[in-house]
Amino acid sequence: MFGFLKKFMLTGYLKFEEDKIRFGKDGLVFYFTPQLVSEHEANWAVGGLRYGCAQYIAAKYEGHRFVKNHGVSMLKTLTPVVKLSLEVLQNFGWGRLKTYKVDEKKGFMVITGKSTLAEEIKRLSRPQDHPIDFMLGGLFAGALEYFSEEKIYTVEIVCCSQKDRQSCTFVSGTPESIYGYVEEFAPETRGWAEQVIEETSRTEEEIKKRGGLQWL
Repeated sequence: MFGFLKKFMLTGYLKFEEDKIRFGKDGLVFYFTPQLVSEHEANWAVGGLRYGCAQYIAAKYEGHRFVKNHGVSMLKTLTPVVKLSLEVLQNFGWGRLKTYKVDEKKGFMVITGKSTLAEEIKRLSRPQDHPIDFMLGGLFAGALEYFSEEKIYTVEIVCCSQKDRQSCTFVSGTPESIYGYVEEFAPETRGWAEQVIEETSRTEEEIKKRGGLQWL
């Protein structure tokens, strides 16, 4: 954390201004994790997977915007931009994550590690039956889609919020590349991947028809 703060505060990119913390021109807001846990549980109880997909869609826009406004101005290619993004997430408390595989030409990447929210949900509530990090998934999809001409999705195939799971794995790419990866390395998650991608696509179409979120 100290090294991160020193690096960005010395350049003036991270600063305190008018009682606000700013990263570039963006303001930062911090939450206590128990609040995020209770929000997730209440929203999932009402909306289920549709809530997760809506959260993913909003985060996907933010991932795209973050790369455009912060990543590309300092770094030009996908791998270092993703590394910077994961460093920011870790130092702002979202988790300890790293790239397992990145292929910019094919528009595909795998990210592993531990999500703070997932760990806290398991600790404060109970083990989950499904992965829960839709916001992180959306951020990764938005970042990858910025560099790709393809329609990109991210599926968290395993999550440390689940019973007997100690880490999270996110797979980003086209549906075909995601299905190919899970068939080879985690075939038991194929049904979940299909479910997430289908519901995300359906939710996006409904939002478009209602005239909301013009950036979709």
